[in-house]
Amino acid sequence: MNIAWLSSIPGAALGAAVTYRVARIQWGERRQDAAERREMEEARTRREAWKNDYDSVHAMLIDAANLAYQVSHRGPLTRRDFADLETALLHTNLEQASQRTPDELEAPLLEVAKYVANLLPQAVASDAETLDTYELVRQGEAAEVPAERTIRSEHIRAVAQARAAEDLEAAVRAARRALTKAWGG
Repeated sequence: MNIAWLSSIPGAALGAAVTYRVARIQWGERRQDAAERREMEEARTRREAWKNDYDSVHAMLIDAANLAYQVSHRGPLTRRDFADLETALLHTNLEQASQRTPDELEAPLLEVAKYVANLLPQAVASDAETLDTYELVRQGEAAEVPAERTIRSEHIRAVAQARAAEDLEAAVRAARRALTKAWGG
C-alpha cells in the first residue's frame, strides 16, 4: 500500500474544504453586494419618482420663508400685501403637498400651512383704510371708529402677526430638515 496516497487524502479533503469555504464567503459577499446595489437602485427610483413633488415643496418652503421674512422685516402686512404674496394659495398648496409626499413630511408641511393660515386673520388695515375710517368719524358720518379698526386693535394685530411670522420661520426650518432627510441628504 502506498502511504503517500493515504496522506494526500486528508490534504485533498482539507484543500476541498478550504476551497468550499472561500467560495461560500465570496458567494455571500456577492449576494450582499447585489442586495446593496438593489437598495441603492430602489432609493434612486423612489427619489426620481417624487422629484417633481420635492421641487414643488422646496419652492413652497422658500415662499413660506419669504412670507415670514416680509412680515418680520417689512410688516405688518395688509390684506393687499397678503394677496400680492399669494398667501392663501400657499396655504392651500402646502396642505395638498402634505398629502402627496412621503409620510415623514406630512406633519412638518401641515405645521407650516397652519402658521401661514395664522397670518391671514392678522392682516392690518392699510394707511388709507385707517385714515378713511377716522375721516368718516371726524365728518360725523360714523359715530365712532369700529373696535376692530382702532389704533390699539391694529397694534395688537401687528404684534400677533410678528409672533406668527416667528413661528412660521421655525416651522419652515423644521420642514426643510425633514425634506432634506426624506430626500436622502
